[in-house]
Amino acid sequence: MSDAWSQQCQQYLAKYPALKCLAITSLDGTIYGNSDATEFPLDQAFMKQVFASMKGDPASSIPLAGEKYMCLRSSPECWLGRKEKKAIFVYPCKTIAVVGMSQDTESANNTSNGSDSVARLAELYMKSNY
Repeated sequence: MSDAWSQQCQQYLAKYPALKCLAITSLDGTIYGNSDATEFPLDQAFMKQVFASMKGDPASSIPLAGEKYMCLRSSPECWLGRKEKKAIFVYPCKTIAVVGMSQDTESANNTSNGSDSVARLAELYMKSNY
């Protein structure tokens, strides 16, 4: 994991408050950077399952750190998984994927805004040929 990518993920969290955590991965699932690897313990196995689901090998749920995230949306453009108040969004670009996590609170439903935030970041990276 790269400190530069992780720092970039941390900086984006200030700009996108609906996100609790943010990570950047390769399209083979290698984790390039993570805003908080303790809170958001992404691993290559999880990402490979997500990418397989996005390519048409559907999974009803995918486990991450002992929690199963129910697959709510899976297409080549986006994957959305949910576990209670947490939601994970994966938006692939040309060479990387932007992965975000939101967590709903008593006062805010962050899922929709979190998904929009990750989609906007993915669009920025695609414009930069990532």
